[in-house]
Amino acid sequence: MRFVLLLTVIFFLTFIVRQTVAADNFFRNTPLKPVYDALINKHPQLAYREFYSALLKQGRGNAIEKHCGLVGIEILRQTRCGRDTVYADVNIPPLKVVLAARSNPRQQYVYQVLIEAEHSEHPTTFTLKDAKDQLWFSGTLPTSASPVILASPEWFAPLPSGFYTLTLNKKKQYLLFVLPCNVRDWLDPWSSKGIVHLKLPDHLEGCPPVTVFQRWFGKDFATIGVPVPIKTDQDFLLPEKYPASAAGLGLSASFYYFQGGVEIELRQQISIPVSWLPEQHE
Repeated sequence: MRFVLLLTVIFFLTFIVRQTVAADNFFRNTPLKPVYDALINKHPQLAYREFYSALLKQGRGNAIEKHCGLVGIEILRQTRCGRDTVYADVNIPPLKVVLAARSNPRQQYVYQVLIEAEHSEHPTTFTLKDAKDQLWFSGTLPTSASPVILASPEWFAPLPSGFYTLTLNKKKQYLLFVLPCNVRDWLDPWSSKGIVHLKLPDHLEGCPPVTVFQRWFGKDFATIGVPVPIKTDQDFLLPEKYPASAAGLGLSASFYYFQGGVEIELRQQISIPVSWLPEQHE
């Protein structure tokens, strides 16, 4: 009986060792192997550091880049949407980094980075640099008890995916990962007359839900009324009535995730002139 029990234990331990070795060798020939190993073993913080190290060493290229999205999503999934990727500094002002893609009726897109703060008790300088130390955006958040928004220059291409460093007051640094994402594909008002097709990203467990809002704006682009949420589980029918002072309808779709204490929003914005709508107004 003891002999049988001993054989059973030996068999079980051998199986565990073989499975561990197999898992360890599964990604032998990829620079992301340490990342995959950490994720398989449920060590997302280690995976995050290894991911940064791999991108820093390899640079942007097919071997790494084509897996960035899947790796980034899995790290978010295991870290409460990125809240646990890095230490959340309680002294940081409530910051949001918005990566916006904005189109006009001719389907021409421009891209911007927005730095938003709910408030700022002291003037706060910031820089946003990529892993190659290239500066993409810098500025100063003024002292304010109300929300503050600073916008980068407009670009004709989106901010490349990868790691960036957000530096505050030339001292505190926060590592941010920008997901590769086709933001401009989420809202499509051009394929069918009178319908905006929604192709939104799937909801990621632990993350806020994807949101879509509509708002009317005047000739000076000032908002008329308040933004109104619309359903995200079906295509959006363009309204048949609009305010007499409206020049167009704006739609925005947003996906949110976190990097420690910093919120990141991926946002698509489109503007539809009233000439595209039925000739009726309120």
